[in-house]
Amino acid sequence: MLPDGRRVDEARDGTAPTAIAIKAPTVSLAPLVVGTDWISIARWITMAYGALQVLGIFALALLIPSITVPVQDPSTGLIVDQTLNIRPFLALVAFVAIVFFALIVWLTKYGLARAIVLLVVILEALGAISRMSGQTSTVVAASIGSLLCDAGYAFVLVMTFVAPQRPAPVHAPTPLPLAFASPPPPPPPPPPD
Repeated sequence: MLPDGRRVDEARDGTAPTAIAIKAPTVSLAPLVVGTDWISIARWITMAYGALQVLGIFALALLIPSITVPVQDPSTGLIVDQTLNIRPFLALVAFVAIVFFALIVWLTKYGLARAIVLLVVILEALGAISRMSGQTSTVVAASIGSLLCDAGYAFVLVMTFVAPQRPAPVHAPTPLPLAFASPPPPPPPPPPD
């Protein structure tokens, strides 16, 4: 038997050794970092918000497939109701929303884009607070829920600036060995009888 797994007679016949799959350990060459990855959290929140927006557009298309609008007939001057299918328009709106949120998710890795999104979230929250005074209780409850979501998203965006990931220390200090207490002295010998 040869080291590559062939018998001697197979080696004489010219049989090639069979390929052996070796599962070697992989090594990551990415630098080690410590801390919470707030940027990834902000990106996931943006993706989730965009997905909810697109699902809302699709739900609207399912619930309200067409609308009726009054249209004036140019030849007679009479106003007639005309039914319009809005599903193609809503599909276009959904596509634009998908592209828009994908762009925002991609731009979130840049600090300037995160600062602009944070400013937009703060301005939207201030606008929602100013509109709450003249609304019904249901709308106020929905606005409070929206404000809580905005506050959480703003917190994550602020944390991307306040507590970013940082490189891990190259030479971490080794902890000092624990000093073990010395064992108690042996008991004295018993007295002689």
